[in-house]
Order: sequence, then C-alpha cells, then structure tokens
Amino acid sequence: MLAWIGRGDEPSSHALSDLARMKEPFEQWGGGLAIVHAAPPGGGAASLARQTVEAVDPGGAFLAKVLAALGRPASFRLPVIVGLDPERGVIFFSEGYSIGSGEQVLGTIRRLARRAGGEKRWLSGYARSLHGEVLGYQSPYPGPTPARLVRTTDGTMSAAWETEAVPASFGEESATFAFMVGLASGYGAHRFDLLVNDEPCCSFRSSKDTSEREWAVRGEGGAELSFRTTLVGHFNEMFGFMLLKLPRSALTPGSPVRLEVVGEAGEARTTSWHSRSRRTPGSSSARRRLSSASRREPHASSAWT
Repeated sequence: MLAWIGRGDEPSSHALSDLARMKEPFEQWGGGLAIVHAAPPGGGAASLARQTVEAVDPGGAFLAKVLAALGRPASFRLPVIVGLDPERGVIFFSEGYSIGSGEQVLGTIRRLARRAGGEKRWLSGYARSLHGEVLGYQSPYPGPTPARLVRTTDGTMSAAWETEAVPASFGEESATFAFMVGLASGYGAHRFDLLVNDEPCCSFRSSKDTSEREWAVRGEGGAELSFRTTLVGHFNEMFGFMLLKLPRSALTPGSPVRLEVVGEAGEARTTSWHSRSRRTPGSSSARRRLSSASRREPHASSAWT
C-alpha cells in the first residue's frame, strides 16, 4: 500500500491516525506499507506497522505518473492511498481523507485473499546486510538507495543478507519472502547462484534484453524464485520485486533466513546484482543519481532488496 501524505494538514494527520490504529492488523497481514512525502524530512511512521517504510516523492512527480496511468486528473487532494497487488494491479484508490481509510484498504485486501483461497503473508526479504559492495542506485520506490552489488567477475563476488525473522508461531508448509530487485539487461545472459542458509537453492540469469520482464525458477526442496518488473530504467535495467518461496525445512521459527547471491565467473565487470534494504528508501531524501563509475561501466544485471 502506498500513502501520499501532506505535511501538517488535518486530512493527512487523520489518515496517519487511522493507519496507526490499524497497526496490529497490518502487521498480521504482513504486506508492504509505504508512507510517501512530497519533501524531506519525513516523519509520522514511528507508530505504524513495523514493515512501514518512508519515501520522498519530490513535487509529487511519481504520484503524477500514477494518476496518469490510472486515467485520473493531474490535480489531487492529499492524502492519496493506493493499494497494489502483484497479480491484480491497483485494487484500491482513495483521494482526500475518509473515515476508516486503513480499514477500507485492509478490508479490500482480505476480501481478495479470501477469493484466492487464503490470505497471503509475505515476509520481508531484507532485515540487515551481512556483506557486499555498496552502490547508490535507483529502485522501484522513488529516489536512490544503497544497493549491494555483485558482478560476474571471477566467480567469487557475492552479497549476503538476512531476512526478517520467521514468526515464532509459524506453522505453515512454506513462507514467501519479498524484496526489491534490479536486473540490468543488454550485455548477455549471465548466471547468479542463490544460497539459502549457506546451501545452494537455485540459479537465475540476467536478460539479454528487456522483453523477459517476468520469470520464475524452481529450486531445491520445493523452493521457487520469481521476479516481476515494475520499472525499466534509462539503461534498460529492469527494476521490480523478487518473491522467494521456501519450504518449512528451510525455516526456523523465530530466526531469520540467510540469503546470498554469487555471480558466475565471466568477463570482468559485465554483470552485476544488487541487494537493497527495504528500510533505506524512506530515510533517503537525495534525488535520483548515478555514480560516475556506473556511467563509465554499464552493468548487465542487478538486483536489490
């Protein structure tokens, strides 16, 4: 769910209060919740569900694109709340404050989940970094964020991180972890290996072009990794989200899962893979930028959470 919030105005304050009252139900749902500000600094998310991130949309540029894509007028009244589903697209839209905004969007999500045969619970695929080269880059959310970079060089370059802890009461047959990713294209298809708790899980490849925007691969023990593009960058990078489904045998209730990506041995500095924090986009107030190194050496594949 994305919520564009004004600064200090009464409708936005009421909307934040509504979302704060729904803190526990939103945490039980487990989906993504982003509070988007028109200008830095942010604020107001401390009392919301723990998975909440904050982002900055300077001048409402990203919101204008969303409204255009929905066929809505460019003029709007804050707060604007948009509910998104990876399979159904936009499932909820509201403009201006209405009583019970949080209950309304959560009710829509639950109704759709019941129709699909059960409520989906996605766990955060990123909680903290363990190692990896850092590069500032763009993401599916507005603005640049630090990414963990992997290239196909000598076959040893890697990035590792931990997911959020699996709930102590978890008793389902599998869990799905969601994280932000970017895969560059146009420089050949190169292999990356995903390790789960230091054990091989599956492999995926960067794309030769931007035509393959969605894919899924199967891994060990019933694991499955899928990717869906939500944004194509200026250098034909494909930005979006990965979903990693893991069987119960790979999970320890109360503990995080260790994930690591390793690039294959290949032509030096041709392919990269990024792992990006979900928390960072909301705290960053910098405008979109590319490092000078990135401009000199375009990378073929990248991903971040």
